[in-house]
Amino acid sequence: MDSIRAWCDRICERLLSSIRNADCLSEPEKRVLQELWFRSDVHTQMVGDYPGHSTLARDLGISPRRVSACLRRLQRKGFLKPVASAIGSARRPSYLLNALLLEMAYDETARSH
Repeated sequence: MDSIRAWCDRICERLLSSIRNADCLSEPEKRVLQELWFRSDVHTQMVGDYPGHSTLARDLGISPRRVSACLRRLQRKGFLKPVASAIGSARRPSYLLNALLLEMAYDETARSH
């Protein structure tokens, strides 16, 4: 079981490293995208429990306006897709993350071991 956990940790580190090294992303975009990956379901790449711009902004130490702008730019750049989800009677956004990022991290990890 420890070897599986170590494998998953290496994949996660590759994913985060590729986000940190992405020249096409600003620093705030990188922080928002990393946080969304932390909050996502690894099987679906869905961020179903998105806390809202205000909470995410507070957690990251940036303004809600900047979070909103980062999410729009990440969407335009193909890193995520907003999808509607019904939670009870209220509707709130969810985000589908680009699974190719996770697949690339997996492939890089597999090649290096």
